[in-house]
Amino acid sequence: LERELAAVPGVRALASSSSLPLERGLNNWVEFGGSAEGASVEVRAVSDGYPALLGLPVLAGAGFDGGGTAAAPRSVLVNAGFAAAHLGGAAATVGRSIELDGHSWRVAGVLADMREASLRAPPLPTVFVPRAQMDAEIQSAVNRWFTTALLVDAPGVALDAAVRAALARIDPGVALVRTATLGEQRSTALAVERFFAWLLVALALAALVLTAIGLYGVLAQLIALRRHELAVRLALGADASGNALLLARQGLRWIGLGMAAGVPLAWASRQLYQALLDGHGLVADAPYA
Repeated sequence: LERELAAVPGVRALASSSSLPLERGLNNWVEFGGSAEGASVEVRAVSDGYPALLGLPVLAGAGFDGGGTAAAPRSVLVNAGFAAAHLGGAAATVGRSIELDGHSWRVAGVLADMREASLRAPPLPTVFVPRAQMDAEIQSAVNRWFTTALLVDAPGVALDAAVRAALARIDPGVALVRTATLGEQRSTALAVERFFAWLLVALALAALVLTAIGLYGVLAQLIALRRHELAVRLALGADASGNALLLARQGLRWIGLGMAAGVPLAWASRQLYQALLDGHGLVADAPYA
């Protein structure tokens, strides 16, 4: 399928993965250096072009040895979080061996971290295994658990039609489940947060409307109680505009006191929320924040 789509005009890069970005994928047990020590980590079965397509820089080492082909020595890439948590950092990780699925794999390189599983959590320790070197039985099991994801860098190309045509040529029995841009994938991952954000906006607008109605009612009641006073002022020579200015000035005094207290509190709450988002890396990494 990648070879078919590579011939489509406008397609700049392609890659495949066992799970989509921003979705939890395969989790597996990995042992380090032939010892019994190990950990459960995220595992992505990917094609060679996956790191470059998503813009993941190589911090140490290189890409897959031998281009990730079945005949090449078994090699994997790991992210910086994996290297720091289990192998002593990026510089000490390249060339080390790990045990995965009953095979020994050489760590060929260390990739920068990416929030691949979720935007709500820090990057998880992850191992990237070349698809071509996975055992057929394990690949079959992964295919049953996860829908294979094809990532295409092709701005302005009608990918739906191109992918369906390529699938029809390769195997008409294979279905295209769905297509989405990376921006749409990010929006889907943030659906819960967006719902609560809009809910808070709706509640804030309701509170604002109720406050305005309440303020209007209080001021109207105060004016009603002072109707006799206002009539006396008019009888003594005051004009209607003077009475209106008097009432407006007194009402604005209360509004000014409310703003004097509310604006600093609003600014302080903004700083608090920004500090909370910064603690999770959301302000710097995500424009929606």
